[in-house]
This record gives sequence, structure tokens and C-alpha cells, in this order.
Amino acid sequence: MVFGSPMQRRLEESEVQGAWLRTQDSYRQVLPDLEGRGVLLCQEALPIPEADFITTTAAAARMVQEIDHPNFRLMLDVKSMCAEDRSPAATIREFAPLVAHFHANDANRRGPGFGETDFRPLAAALCECGYRGYVSVEVFDYSPDPETIARESLRYLKEVWVSVASERQFL
Repeated sequence: MVFGSPMQRRLEESEVQGAWLRTQDSYRQVLPDLEGRGVLLCQEALPIPEADFITTTAAAARMVQEIDHPNFRLMLDVKSMCAEDRSPAATIREFAPLVAHFHANDANRRGPGFGETDFRPLAAALCECGYRGYVSVEVFDYSPDPETIARESLRYLKEVWVSVASERQFL
């Protein structure tokens, strides 16, 4: 499960520390039940203006580290990482030990391969870090249509991973 919805990430007051502590308390209450059911909960960072709380990967990672529970992990999202000050590949490398899920989407909110985001450095970083989890396609713009997006995103991601794997093999 991923906690990332922007509408639940709006602070009613400007006091972030209180919201941080209440959020931690909520996670701590639910995590034993999730653990008993074998469910992972992943924290996602959402950039401003989508949210005003946990807006960077560093903040999401800090929440995961402070909770320190095996069923609470980090989820990385390419579109969100592209809004940060450093490259998504650098972010992946720094936080890889905490990551349990990965959303592949272009910075333009479309599918992988439908924009300018180059997924080769991201795939290389995931491979270098030994990531073995799922990579799911998440889009917000469904043009031209969902079937084309799914087919072409999968084709593009397979092409990228094959390219990265063959480059790594011959280095």
C-alpha cells in the first residue's frame, strides 16, 4: 500500500512538527495490524503544489527511518523525484535501502517513454543498488488511450532495462 494521496497531504495549520508527530502516531497504531497481515505501507513524497507535507524524498525517508518498522518503507516516484533539486538517479542511490516500490512515470505526468525523462540512468541506479521490487507505471494523462500507454510504456521500460543490463555486463 502507498500513502501518497495529495488530498490527504494538506496541513490544516502551518505547524509541521505537530503534523509530523500525529502522522507518526497514526502509522505506529496501524503498522502492527499491517504486519500481522503481511502488508507493507510505503511513504511517498509529493512535491509542492500537490502537497504541503512530506514534499521531498528526504522527508519521506526521514519518516520511514524514524518509524523504523519492517512494514513501513519508502516508495519512489519518478515524476516527484524530477521536481527535486538533484537527479532522480542520485536520489535512488541515496535512499535505495529503504525502497520497497517504484513508480515509473514521466515528469510530464504521462507514461515512461512519452516525454523527455530518460529512464536509463534510473534503471542503472536501481540495478546498481540491487533493487528487486516492482516497477509500476503510474500516469495522470491518459492520452492517447490507456491501452497504448500500457503497451508502449512496457515496451520502453523493457528496452531500457535490457540496454542497461547489457551495458553492465560488458563493463
